[in-house]
Amino acid sequence: MSERARSASIPQGAGADPQPLLEATEVCKTYRLGRVEVPVLQGATLRVEPGEWVAIVGASGSGKSTLLHLLGALDRDDHGGTRILHRGRSLASMSNLERNRFRNGIVGFVFQFYHLLPELNVLENAMLSPMVGWSLRPGLFWAGVGGAGAALGAASAVATSGSWGATLAPAAVVAATALAAGAGASIAGVAAAEVSAWRARWSRESAQTRERATALLHRFGLGHRLKHRPRELSGGERQRVAIARALLNEPQVLLADEPTGNLDERTGGEILDLIAAEHQRGMAVVMVTHDAAVARRATRRLTLRDGRVLCPET
Repeated sequence: MSERARSASIPQGAGADPQPLLEATEVCKTYRLGRVEVPVLQGATLRVEPGEWVAIVGASGSGKSTLLHLLGALDRDDHGGTRILHRGRSLASMSNLERNRFRNGIVGFVFQFYHLLPELNVLENAMLSPMVGWSLRPGLFWAGVGGAGAALGAASAVATSGSWGATLAPAAVVAATALAAGAGASIAGVAAAEVSAWRARWSRESAQTRERATALLHRFGLGHRLKHRPRELSGGERQRVAIARALLNEPQVLLADEPTGNLDERTGGEILDLIAAEHQRGMAVVMVTHDAAVARRATRRLTLRDGRVLCPET
C-alpha cells in the first residue's frame, strides 16, 4: 500500500493522527554570498493538513521557492531542520537514508523548468522516482542476509545516500568500498536462491512500475508520446511528464513551484486541472505562485512577505 493510501485509510476522529502532515515553525533561512548575509525567511510559520491544497503567494524573491525546498528537505534552514516536521517528527532527527526516502516517497516535486533528463524518453522519465527508490533499498535486503550482509548494506547506504545538503566526501566512498570488500568473502556464501528471489522481486516491481507509468501518462494525454524525448515535446507536455514523475510513487503531498510559470493561460489551466484531480483523490498540495488567479484554485491561500507567512486568506 502506498504512503498516501496508508494515510487515507486512517479514520478521522478516535485513533486518527492528530499531527499535521507538514509543519514549519518560525523558520529562518539566510544565504551567504561571500561576506554578505542575505536573510530570505525570517520566522516563517506554516501548517499543512493531510489532503488540503495550500497556495503561497508572494513577489519574486520573497522566499516562496526557498520555503518549498525546506519543506521538501531539499535544503536546510538556519536551525538545521529542527523546526520543520513531518507528522510531528523533525527532519533533523531523520537519518540521511530516511530523508532520502522522505523525498522519494512522502513528497513529490514539480518545478517550473521541468528538469526532465534529455537522454530518456517520456516513459523512462516518468519512472525515475520508483527507480531511485530502488537504490534506497539495498541496506534492507542485505541486513537480512547476515553479519557480512549487514556490513555491505551499511556500505551501500553510505554510498547511495550521502549527507544532507553536502556532497559525499571521497574518504566516505573509500571507507564504504573497503567495508564492502571486507565483507565480500562472506557475501559469496549467500544462497543463490535468495539473490534469485530478490532479482525476481525487482523484475516484478519494475514491470508493475512500467504499467502504472504507462497508465498515468495515458490519463495525462501522453499515450502517443511514450517513446519521445523531451526535446520533441511542447512545454505543456513536458510539464505533464514532470507531474507524472512526481505522482508515480503516490506521495502524500505534492510540492509545486510555479508549475504554470512557463505556460500560456490555456495550457496552464490544463496543468492545474491535473493537479486538482489528484487533490480530489486525497493528495495534499503546496503550491507557490506569484499569480493570484492560479492561487484561487487552492482551498487555502497564504501570502509570504518580508520573510514571514502573513494571515491566511480563505
